[in-house]
Amino acid sequence: MNYLKRGLALVLLITNFAIVSQNQKKNNNDINSAYLEVIKKEDSEEKVDKLIDLFITSIKNRPIQYNIAESAIKSAIDIGYQKGLGRAYFRKGVALRYQQKYDEAIRYHKQALSYLDENKYPKYRMRCLNSLGSAYRKMNFEKEAISCYYKVLQLERIDNNTKTRTIALNGMGNIFLETKQYKKAIIYFEDALKIDLSTQYLKGAEYEYANIGEAYIYLNDFDKARVAINKSIELAKQNKRPHKIGPPLSLLGLICQKQGNYKKSCEYYDKAVELFKKDNNFRYLSGALINLGTNYMYLGDTQKGLNLISQGISYAKKVRSRENILLGNNKLIDFYNKKGDYKKAFTTQQNFIKVKDSILNSSSINSIIKYEATYQTEEKELKIQKLVKEKQFQQEEKEKAEKKLILTLVIGAILTLLIISLFYLYYKNSELKIENMRSQLKERIQDLENLERIENKQNGKSFEERMTAYDLSKREIEVLELMLEGKKNQEISDTLYITINTVKTHIRKIYAKLDTKNRTELISKIEK
Repeated sequence: MNYLKRGLALVLLITNFAIVSQNQKKNNNDINSAYLEVIKKEDSEEKVDKLIDLFITSIKNRPIQYNIAESAIKSAIDIGYQKGLGRAYFRKGVALRYQQKYDEAIRYHKQALSYLDENKYPKYRMRCLNSLGSAYRKMNFEKEAISCYYKVLQLERIDNNTKTRTIALNGMGNIFLETKQYKKAIIYFEDALKIDLSTQYLKGAEYEYANIGEAYIYLNDFDKARVAINKSIELAKQNKRPHKIGPPLSLLGLICQKQGNYKKSCEYYDKAVELFKKDNNFRYLSGALINLGTNYMYLGDTQKGLNLISQGISYAKKVRSRENILLGNNKLIDFYNKKGDYKKAFTTQQNFIKVKDSILNSSSINSIIKYEATYQTEEKELKIQKLVKEKQFQQEEKEKAEKKLILTLVIGAILTLLIISLFYLYYKNSELKIENMRSQLKERIQDLENLERIENKQNGKSFEERMTAYDLSKREIEVLELMLEGKKNQEISDTLYITINTVKTHIRKIYAKLDTKNRTELISKIEK
């Protein structure tokens, strides 16, 4: 029955592996097709952004396709796209950090920061500083790492990005953890946890609970450690990330080891080692193997224990994990001392001193590499920045000239329209005035001619005598005379010092007495 179960489990494992491989191949084909499509296009900011997005996808799906990042960098340099250049260098650094190539990751992160100005691109600068801090920490450059995290916390006050703040707080907490300042580490981890719980970022809370648990282990408060670690495991399962429970399982193994329960500790570490191998997480794997080997040594299987510790130290050297190299050698020394095998303890101590010296030498070499890389990078970046600035200056001057030309044309057009409008209004106003004057003059001439004809037809009789025949009063005759002269109602009112209503009343009476309806009929009747 056991063989049948094992066989079914093996078949299931192979099937899952085949499905994953097939999906991965499909994803890679999709990325390659998209890359070939984008690379054909003319260099532009949009092209660079698309290339960076494709590179990020390749980081997630694996294998990482660095040629896409290089294409993005080249295009960004050619068009002087500062933000794109910074992002491309940053993402390349992140990819190298994931592959535990920390020295190269540091170099590319520093290149990215030279382009990601904190005033223009604070979000990307903070992300880059966090990733750079992590790479420094893995290389045991604690001072440089904490400087990066501190800068993030300063920038976060301006940009108010809670996610980058919690990453920085966790980074600082881990530095204090590695330097054995456990209470201070807990303060930073708990600050980060509060933020992530308030924003419902449970993935972050998952890490923070594990970190808090680890700090409590080293303070020998195993109850609080277990509570925090179990919460981390619960969240990993809740977030559908069971493959990420390796670190908390290792911590549970460490608690059991410290309490002398080596068999239970082995169970936890065995599960953790399996997960770390699948995830290629050699840093955590080295620590788990060393502790697993320690358990077997205490359980009496000395050879297996030594082999596992040696494997752990080998992995630790591979990823330059100082703390795990020291852990492995310390475990061997402690074991031999407790067993009373002082000769082996002394021999291991001598080897440990050599290893420690080699770590110091390695640290010195790393410093030289760091400054050499910095110098070379700065020289290269100065040239690139000069080229980028020249292109940016040319582009800005071109845009300024175009804007100036457009502005001049617009102002010229507005002034021209304004002048034309003024001339038109002046011309129209003059025409109206002249036409009005002509009309008035014509009416006066017509009225005078009418008067002259009336007077000629009346055979020398006065106008007043002739009008008496129509039973007009003296005032009505005065009004009539002014009407015949072509005066308007208001002019008659002003001339005779009577109101306009009185003028209208006299006119109505005149029309009635002469049996006419308007001035035209009135003049015609008087002419007869």
